[in-house]
Amino acid sequence: MLSHNIEYYCSGILVHGQWGSVVMIYKINKSSLFGMNKNDTTIEIADLRLYIKGMYPDSVKAFIAAKAICERYLPGRSSLEIVDTLKEPERALEDGITNIPTLVKLSPYPIRSVNNEFEDPEHILGMLGLQSSVLR
Repeated sequence: MLSHNIEYYCSGILVHGQWGSVVMIYKINKSSLFGMNKNDTTIEIADLRLYIKGMYPDSVKAFIAAKAICERYLPGRSSLEIVDTLKEPERALEDGITNIPTLVKLSPYPIRSVNNEFEDPEHILGMLGLQSSVLR
């Protein structure tokens, strides 16, 4: 299996690690985003988790779409965790994930997921309950 190092900033969050393994996520302090007051609660962080299957084309496409959503529609308001089900199948089973790739919004509630529909970012946001009009 191919292994690629990845490192990028996703909405103010440094993400790095090996593609094909769980990516380490380092959230920056919410109060440091754009000089916000730490008591300001107007921006909710969208916690996203993407379940992939190695370097299969659908998984790569889902990763690119999830990364683009974080950077374009949720700047400074998201975290993204990548779970490779080839390396950690128990994580998907524990979380009830049966279709791969699947993008799950863990918060804000309610929890929602999208699978196999990664063409249109606006559609993905709508399916996750994160309409861009609400987030701008």
